Order: sequence, then structure tokens, then C-alpha cells
Amino acid sequence: MTKKATSDAWPQEFEASVKLGHEGQADRACVLLEQLAQTADTDKRRALALRMKGGFLLHTLNRLEDAEDAFRRVLQIDTDYERASIGLFHALWSQGRFDDAFEEAKRFVLLKPSKEYRRIVAEIMEGLEE
Repeated sequence: MTKKATSDAWPQEFEASVKLGHEGQADRACVLLEQLAQTADTDKRRALALRMKGGFLLHTLNRLEDAEDAFRRVLQIDTDYERASIGLFHALWSQGRFDDAFEEAKRFVLLKPSKEYRRIVAEIMEGLEE
């Protein structure tokens, strides 16, 4: 498959990656998503969507360091993409890297307010009180 062919056929290949994920072949789906993302780097929206989907699949597979990397790559493209920041937070938290997770939350909320981060912090605080 050439870069050009992949780029031109990305909607069909994206759907194929989603199908692979639903069929329990998330590893193959992640490989396909990364190939598509590499060809989409000139199309910011497409690259973001592909890397986000890959990050969530990797997190589901418990490949937390790879998920972390995927979310960090999204944030390199768009530093204030809330879903990527929260994905990174969860990948770090799941690795037991609580300080790093809170640093990411802090970095993001300094850029803009986030109801989702407020909810996450409230849940954590509630859990500490129990």
C-alpha cells in the first residue's frame, strides 16, 4: 500500500480499523490507524481523529505507554485538545504516575477551564474521603 493510496482511501481504511477493533483485533486496528495518521499529518483534523482513536484502542489493550505516546502526539498538534489531555491523564493515572497525571491536568486547566477535569478531581476527592 502506498502513501498516496492510503491517503486517498482513508475513510474506508478508517472504517476497516474500527471494524477490526470491534472484532477483537485491536492490535491490527492500531497499526492501521497509525499508518493512516502518518499519511494525514498535513490534514490536522484527520490526524487528530486517527491518533485519538488509536490512543483509546491502545488504552483498552492496556498498552498504556503506547496510549500515552498517542495522546502526547495529538497534543503536539493541538495543545488544548481536551479529549487528548484527558486521555493522557487516564493513561498516566493507569500507569500509577499520579503526579504526572495531575501535572497534565494542571497544564490543561491553565489553558482553559474544563468541566471534565473538575468532575475527575471531584471523584478523586470523594474517593479520598471514603
